[in-house]
Amino acid sequence: MSTIKRFSISLDNALLEKFKRKIMTKGYANRSQAMADLIRKSLVNIEWDASQGEVIGTVTLVYNHHRKDIVNQLVSLQHQFHQGILATTHIHMDKENCLEVLVVKGKAKKIREVYNQLGRLKGIKFSDLSTATTGRHLT
Repeated sequence: MSTIKRFSISLDNALLEKFKRKIMTKGYANRSQAMADLIRKSLVNIEWDASQGEVIGTVTLVYNHHRKDIVNQLVSLQHQFHQGILATTHIHMDKENCLEVLVVKGKAKKIREVYNQLGRLKGIKFSDLSTATTGRHLT
């Protein structure tokens, strides 16, 4: 069982007010919960940067599926990394635009490499890599 430790931080008043407004809109009960989430996110990013083992996350892509050969290029790249893609969700947002989310697992360096290759394809309007954790190193 973990114990709770109290600590204090000093912030510029304007920054603190922005933080308070943001955590209220997110529905946090208090600043401590919000700070704990920020710390966890930071630790996950550090875990990714330092990891020699497996990490997990998502790659989000938005693209126009009418763009010449984009679908074939996406499928080809995904097949090249098939062992690291756990699941793919494809959503038709409108007559032209698609959202694709890939759940990825593997070495951080390889996931970033695949993310960069996907994001560089002509026709990709937006790409994002969201780091997550396997939970092994967080309490």
